[in-house]
This record gives sequence, C-alpha cells and structure tokens, in this order.
Amino acid sequence: MILEKFSFNYCNLIDSRLKKTQFLEMIRILLFTFIATLVFISCTITSTKEKKPIFSKTDDSLQESLTKIVKSENINLDGAEISTNGKVTSELEIDIINGMNIPVNVNEMNDLGKKIAVIIKDALKDKNEYNTYKVLFVTKKINGSVEESTSEGKIFSSRELIRKYPER
Repeated sequence: MILEKFSFNYCNLIDSRLKKTQFLEMIRILLFTFIATLVFISCTITSTKEKKPIFSKTDDSLQESLTKIVKSENINLDGAEISTNGKVTSELEIDIINGMNIPVNVNEMNDLGKKIAVIIKDALKDKNEYNTYKVLFVTKKINGSVEESTSEGKIFSSRELIRKYPER
C-alpha cells in the first residue's frame, strides 16, 4: 500500500512537470511567433528600378526650352520606379548642376523648379509617366581630388504641373 501511494504520487509529479514543460514550450513558441509577426509587419520592403524618360521632343528642342529659363553646366534626368510594399510610384529627378542666377528666396526657387518640371513633363511622350518630379539645384565644387555637392529643391506631384508658363 505504501508502494502504491508512492508510485501514484511519483506519477503525478512526473505528469505535472511534463505538463508544465509543455505549457512553457507552448508559451515560448507563441511568444516567438508573435514577435516574428510584429517584426515582419513593421518591415517596409522597397525596391527601385530605373525608368528612363521617353520624350516626344528632340533633345535640342528640350535643351532650348530649358536654357530660356535656366542656364547651367549640365542637367541630369534620372527616372525611377519605386515599389514599396506592393505600391508602385514613379519619380523623375531633374538635377540642375551649377545653375546660374538661381534664386536664393525659397518661394522663387520653387517657382523656377516648377517651371522646369512643367517643361520636362510637357516634353514627355506620356505625360502620366511619372507621379512626381523632384527638381534639385545642385552645387558641385571640386577641391583637388574631393568633390563636394550640395542641393536644394522640391518634389512636385504630376497633378500640380500644369503649363501656366508660356515658352518664350
């Protein structure tokens, strides 16, 4: 009888420890799953690929239109298609390199940037090709073998770029 009691209690003890271990393992798995889900949900997945602009105007015609409102060492155009968590947008970056007589006043600079973006958008074969236009006025200085670059500019949505500025 004593042996039966001891054996019964021993089995209960093993059974309760097993249940406790299983319960803790289940809690650990649930906690890990919860944390992993939070990390995955909070991640932003972004990919960018080049999207070259296709123009309906010739390069010379576009250059002529632009030099009427801004003179610079160079103008770079870089198109991109950006996918963020499945949502695709496109942006055309317009870099005015070492522009001359660029206004210091922010409102005047933005107005000039908008005029430039309107001319570029108007020259595109597909006017809806890009969602946004980023116009940057870039100042580059070369000091020996070091190139320093600073930029100021603004991003314009395609909707706000309506030709109000007649070409001269």
